[in-house]
Amino acid sequence: MSLFAAQFARHIDVTEIYFCVEEDSWLAGGVVERVMAESLSKHLIYYLPCYLDGLAASLTAPHQGSTSRTHSSFPSLPRPAVLHLTSRHALTTALAALWNTTDYALSDAIHIFLGYDLPDCTIHLSSSGRWYQASYSVASGHVRAEEVYVFGDGGGSVAVQVAWWRAGAGDGAGDLVALRTPGLGPEDFQGHTLLCVTIADPPYVMLMPTCTDTPHVHGLCSHTRIEGEMVADGAGVGAGAGAVEEKAEYGGFLVDIIATLATVLNFKVRLVVLPLGSEYGVDRGDGNYTGLVGVLQKKKADIGLAAMTMTEERTQVLDFSAAIAYSGYSLYVLRNASLESVGWDTFVLSFHWGTWAAIVALLLVVTLGLWLMVRQLSHCEEPHFAHSHNVAFMLFSCLVQQGSWILPASGHARAVLWIFWFTSLVLYASYTAVLTSFLTVTSVALPFTSLEQAVANPDWRIGVMGGTALVKTMQKSREASYRAVYAGVEKDPGLLFPSQQAGVARIMADPKVAFFSDHLSINYLLQGHCHVTQVPGSYLGSYWYLGYRKRLPYAAILDQELNKMAASGIMDRFFRRWWGQPYPCHTPASYSNLGFSHILTAFLILGGGMVAAGVVLMLEVVYRTYVAPPTHRHTTKMTIATLANAHTWDLKLLLHARRLVTSTYQSSRQSLMLET
Repeated sequence: MSLFAAQFARHIDVTEIYFCVEEDSWLAGGVVERVMAESLSKHLIYYLPCYLDGLAASLTAPHQGSTSRTHSSFPSLPRPAVLHLTSRHALTTALAALWNTTDYALSDAIHIFLGYDLPDCTIHLSSSGRWYQASYSVASGHVRAEEVYVFGDGGGSVAVQVAWWRAGAGDGAGDLVALRTPGLGPEDFQGHTLLCVTIADPPYVMLMPTCTDTPHVHGLCSHTRIEGEMVADGAGVGAGAGAVEEKAEYGGFLVDIIATLATVLNFKVRLVVLPLGSEYGVDRGDGNYTGLVGVLQKKKADIGLAAMTMTEERTQVLDFSAAIAYSGYSLYVLRNASLESVGWDTFVLSFHWGTWAAIVALLLVVTLGLWLMVRQLSHCEEPHFAHSHNVAFMLFSCLVQQGSWILPASGHARAVLWIFWFTSLVLYASYTAVLTSFLTVTSVALPFTSLEQAVANPDWRIGVMGGTALVKTMQKSREASYRAVYAGVEKDPGLLFPSQQAGVARIMADPKVAFFSDHLSINYLLQGHCHVTQVPGSYLGSYWYLGYRKRLPYAAILDQELNKMAASGIMDRFFRRWWGQPYPCHTPASYSNLGFSHILTAFLILGGGMVAAGVVLMLEVVYRTYVAPPTHRHTTKMTIATLANAHTWDLKLLLHARRLVTSTYQSSRQSLMLET
């Protein structure tokens, strides 16, 4: 038996053995202890006497902050176990004494009960736990090693054989045969009940409507339901039927998950719901937690049915399941607090300011270039182009698709003008297209586009959901924006909302409050509603988990099934059931009437132009009156030049009219001849 004990300890990854001989085992004696110590030492396993206070210290000290899955990550840490040498008569007494203790570290330790012909019977205990039971058969010389689980529901134990060993000589004798991974848990819970504590937080867990009279309320009546018991506070969890205030049916994403686990592993779910306004759990300052985390810390429940964030502080008091979802945080603001994109500046903002600057630069450069070209060939060009402002006016007319009544005569000047016409056509078409999209698609201009801008805006306040790990995370963060949010809620505790629904209601009532919350919860609450909009950006992304009480005996088998659900697509199917496809937020009408404020830009430009023209006129009058009054000689020369220029154009017009009359007369004469 000592050889089996050494091999089995190595099989379950135990590095320290506290050897205890039960008083009623009839095996007490120094010889037994010496033989056991020698066998364990040969297999590099530390042998220690039955000092259980030292075992409790060994369990709590090196494993502070670790979960049930992190032990294997640090193989150098000691993994102690208690080897109880017992008998048929002493087994029941030893188990009852062990699981009735208030020392959780001791009851959660690995216990191995080894003896001759131990009874193969069901054991009833009032608390959950597990141990290894190895019975040596005197008749066959075999050792049957089982892992025994109790569920704390008053029902019998469930045994799973994990190894087999045969004494004697010959092939296979003295070798341990592993039959199942130790510590995994039973694949059949045989109808036992697991106690789950939760908080109503849609869509994870939510109160379901009554479907007796209305069998298709929002399509929720076809979803999985579990009866839940509402209690007054955390003290009522596991206290019995007297602490239950009301019973109702609950459903949700996590209810689907736990119901699937219950079907696969054959267990029942007792769902206890904490009252409305309960917290997920924060440290009171003395290491004791409030809310749901506090219930798991006190081991009043097996599973915390909630989407929980894993933090270093929480791992001190509870374990976490395999990941069930991934989410991040974003800012949400009231849509009315934002500005619609169609406004007084729409006609200007259709182009970026850089594009407007490029257009002005293009107009100046082409004006200068064309004016210089015309000056080089002034003898064959119209005098109209001798002035740069005339050239600029002609090009501006082309730019706004108005054309010009006079064109340059030289080929190279016309080539420049043709290229400018084509460029103007492209710019005009682009401006028209962008303006059309602005007028037909109304988008929202947010008051800020990031968390950093939000905390820097003194007119806005940012609220978060209280009683969660988010507040502590922001307090400890090195990011200035997170610390600023924490400073805001610390200054104004009213920004700590008791629930997601309360946060949405607050930003609906106060348009200058933003809600910093997780995507999944808010996206579900806002399905079909467009009164709240999300600010771009995702922060503090992390996986979410279910909570387990510390060292839950069957946590490994639950995690294994959760991973199977994720790999097979069952988890995704549950996700689509509750979140579905994103709901598009459109304007309520297919078109929007443009008011005066929407086209105010055109009037502003016209008014600005008139003011500028008036100012230029006043400057010209002042200049010609006081600065440089015209002389008689200069006036005479200008009059003669003007008359000559006018006479030249009059002759051209007369010749053009003569040709037009002649052509009309000939056309009329031909028509009369044809009729005749």
